[in-house]
Amino acid sequence: MGTAPKSLLIADDDPLVQVTLKYCLEEAGHRTAVANDGREALAYLEQNQVDTIFLDVFMPDKDGLETLLEIKRRFPHVRVIVMTGGGKRGRYDFLSTASKFGADGVLRKPVSASDLMALVNPDTPRVKAG
Repeated sequence: MGTAPKSLLIADDDPLVQVTLKYCLEEAGHRTAVANDGREALAYLEQNQVDTIFLDVFMPDKDGLETLLEIKRRFPHVRVIVMTGGGKRGRYDFLSTASKFGADGVLRKPVSASDLMALVNPDTPRVKAG
């Protein structure tokens, strides 16, 4: 792909999503870490430099939208890609809300490798996939 390796954080409580995204991103040459929820993600960001975080909406303890707002307030330099397989609950569209809350991109699960890689590149802001 020709881009410099990035430092990426995957915040998702689903082990299958964690391992799948981690594998795809590492195969592309990026450094990855994993957090199981929003609290772990924020603790990681306090100690480590991260270019982009992939943030699930539905997680225990601290959900993705709440975490998104805190990341944008405390770590404005970090790109945040919000993802969910739930998408809508009733009339509420979580990915649309994430965009309004400042997400740099959104992904609908299941995530394709091409959509994932397009959002890793910072020259592709506000790409919406799915």
